[in-house]
Amino acid sequence: MRLPATHANRPERPAFAIPDLLLIKAWADFHDLQMTVRLDFSVNGSPCEEAVCLRPATGGDQYWVLWRSRRGIAAQVLSDAAIGLSGGTLLFDATAEALELLIPACD
Repeated sequence: MRLPATHANRPERPAFAIPDLLLIKAWADFHDLQMTVRLDFSVNGSPCEEAVCLRPATGGDQYWVLWRSRRGIAAQVLSDAAIGLSGGTLLFDATAEALELLIPACD
């Protein structure tokens, strides 16, 4: 007997697919960024299964956080100095779209 599919146990902010993580890693390496994957991360007080943090390899207190939601890929600029939000959260349909937006900010 086959059980019906349910979304009740599906996390609000699920983990990235492996191809997306590989894309982010290649993009981070190309732009000389350090990539850190954080499990059981909290974004704006709401838990998320996984978040990817990107920080300039040369240092600095500003970094970018990417995570998945049921609606798409979210990106937010954060700062160590001002513990919390430094920029608004942007929502994208795909990981590549989010990374494309971050290119001018990182270079």
